Amino acid sequence: MSFEARWYVGVVIPAQNEEATIQKCIASVLAAHEHCGRRAPLWIVVVADACSDDTVPRARAVPASGLRTPMRTPTCRSTG
Repeated sequence: MSFEARWYVGVVIPAQNEEATIQKCIASVLAAHEHCGRRAPLWIVVVADACSDDTVPRARAVPASGLRTPMRTPTCRSTG
């Protein structure tokens, strides 16, 4: 079994109204993965917690495979 089949790199980015910085944050994660030789698949999860700005569209606009952007509504806050 190859290294890629056994290991994955996962990064969770919590975000609430981070439209000004979310793309730079994701780009930084992608650059670090590139610097390490991309030896394992990368999964980035941006957890948008009740954002009232353009955090989600800006995160989704980043061209990256393995990028997920789940959204939480205000009713989910402080539930776990």
